[in-house]
Amino acid sequence: MARKPREAGTAPAQITYADVMAMKALAAGTANEGQQKRALDWIINQACRRYAWPYEADPRETDINLGRMRVGMSIIDLVEMPGSAMEKLRNENG
Repeated sequence: MARKPREAGTAPAQITYADVMAMKALAAGTANEGQQKRALDWIINQACRRYAWPYEADPRETDINLGRMRVGMSIIDLVEMPGSAMEKLRNENG
């Protein structure tokens, strides 16, 4: 089985028509459940490449990949935040 070549950190994220429609609906506040999930999946897995190997021969590419990955990690941290941490934030921020 041939391996898919990795994209460099500066390569644009892959998109489909359905991804574009999901993102447009999300931005407009009209996304249905499926579009919301698709948009978040695209952000984390395509734009942020959260689960891709970040290290490249070119240090600049590695830095870009690690930056993308950090954004994805931050989004996942918010989505998976436990109730106790949310309560602490509510008490601190009002």
